[in-house]
Amino acid sequence: MNEEIISLPICPINIYKSFLDANNTRLSEEILSHAERLKKEKHGKSFPTNKTTYINYVKENSGDDSLPEYEECNKLKKLMTEKVSLVAGKKMKIDECWSLTLNKGESVGPHSHKSNTHMHPVDYYSAAYYISVPAGSAKLIFNISVCNTIETLIPITPENGMFLVFNSFIQHYTDRNLSDEPRMVVSANFSPVTPNITPVPDWSAYN
Repeated sequence: MNEEIISLPICPINIYKSFLDANNTRLSEEILSHAERLKKEKHGKSFPTNKTTYINYVKENSGDDSLPEYEECNKLKKLMTEKVSLVAGKKMKIDECWSLTLNKGESVGPHSHKSNTHMHPVDYYSAAYYISVPAGSAKLIFNISVCNTIETLIPITPENGMFLVFNSFIQHYTDRNLSDEPRMVVSANFSPVTPNITPVPDWSAYN
């Protein structure tokens, strides 16, 4: 009799870490320049560079829901897309891309980027690229829940140039930025160029 015990994975969830060769100084300059331009165009209205509403603000006020079309920003989007495509094992595209700056004392609450339109949720990814991470700034924390019973918090301390990729359905948040310096990150949501349209079985009749 074979008494070997084999572990069979039932919930494969991974967070992928890499680094990108981008010019962080130039990225910061382009993003802040874009923010100032929008501010002037809107007659001095406050631009929410430190809020998660960046993407909605830009979309509503300029018709653009992505980073500005500047050289280094475009280079970053290309590098991000290439890396995410490698992780996903298929060609991916950016659906949304925005910047987020946390000043001292600020944080981001728990959320995910899951959508009811994702018929096959494992095919959708989110990513974060860190432009500026001063010492003592906020960690990114993932909340992994299994069967609504076991919860595990996985904190990651970002570094300048770090690139993180994870499934969009994973809940995540940050703790507070305790640094006097701002923490700047570019985030994005990705979907397959050719999405899986295989019907998902409806098991509700057996409930």
